Amino acid sequence: MTDIFRFYVGSFLSTTIIIVIFLLIRWLFRKRSNVQICFIWIILLFRLLFPVSLETDWGVSDPVYEVVNHESRTIDIKSTTDNLNVDQENNELSNKNSNDRYVRKSECIWYIGIGIMGFYYIIQCILVYKKGRGARLLENYNNVREWKDSTGACVIGLLKPCIYLPNNLSDDIKKVIICHEQTHIQRRDYLVVFLYYIALMLNWYNPLAWIVYIVMLQDIECACDEQALRNATLNERKKYAYSLIQFYSGTYERDSFKYILGFSKKAIKKRVKDIGINKKNLRKLLF
Repeated sequence: MTDIFRFYVGSFLSTTIIIVIFLLIRWLFRKRSNVQICFIWIILLFRLLFPVSLETDWGVSDPVYEVVNHESRTIDIKSTTDNLNVDQENNELSNKNSNDRYVRKSECIWYIGIGIMGFYYIIQCILVYKKGRGARLLENYNNVREWKDSTGACVIGLLKPCIYLPNNLSDDIKKVIICHEQTHIQRRDYLVVFLYYIALMLNWYNPLAWIVYIVMLQDIECACDEQALRNATLNERKKYAYSLIQFYSGTYERDSFKYILGFSKKAIKKRVKDIGINKKNLRKLLF
C-alpha cells in the first residue's frame, strides 16, 4: 500500500508544475473553441491518474519523492575508525525510523482523505438512487425521466446514462435542458467527470487539483452549449440562453456546492456570452 502512496504523493511537485502549465495553456487558448479546450483536460486527466515524479521525467529530484522514499535507501560510508562507523549507523537508523513514522502518518492521512471523498460520493449515489426510483419516464423519450421534489437536472449512470429533470419545468425550458443533457451523453462527459473525481480523490492534498476540477466542469458546460448550438440561429441561441438563465437563476434551487462549481451568476454570464449573445442582449437576459 505504501508503494501506491509513494506513486501519487511522491510526484507532488511534478504534478503541480504540470497543472500550472496546463492552466497557462488554457488561458492562452481561452478565446478558442470550448470543445477544443476540453481536449486539454483529457490529456491532463491521464497525468493526474498516472503521475510520474520529476526524478523519472527530467532527472530533477522531487523533494516529496525524496522524503517518502528515503526509508528504502541505505548509505554506505567507509570510515577509518570503528566508532565513526557505529555513530554513522546509529544516525542512519534514527533517520530511517523518523522517516518511517513520517511516511506512515502521511499515508494514513492520505487514505483518510480518499475515504472521506469516496464515502461522500457513495452517499450521494444512494440519495440520488432513492430519489430516482419514483421518477416517471417522459413520453417520446427512452432515457429521460422526471422526478418530484427536485430542482436539479443531471445525467445519472455510467453504462446506461439517463437524464433526470424536475417535473415542474415549462415545455420551452424542458426542451433546452434535454438538448443540453443529451449533448453531455453524446460527448461522454459523464465518464470524464467520473474519472476526474477519481483523480481528485487521489490528488486531494493538492490545492491546484481542486481548481482544475472546478474549471474543468465549467469548461465542459460551455463546450456542451457550443456543440448543442452548432447549427442554431440567433433566435434559437437567444431562446436557449434565456432558458438557461431561467432554469439556473430562477427555478433552480441553488445548492452551495453546485453554485461554486459552475452555476453562479458569473458562470452563467460566461456561458451566455460563449453562446454568442452580444453585451446588449446579455444585459436584457440577465437583468
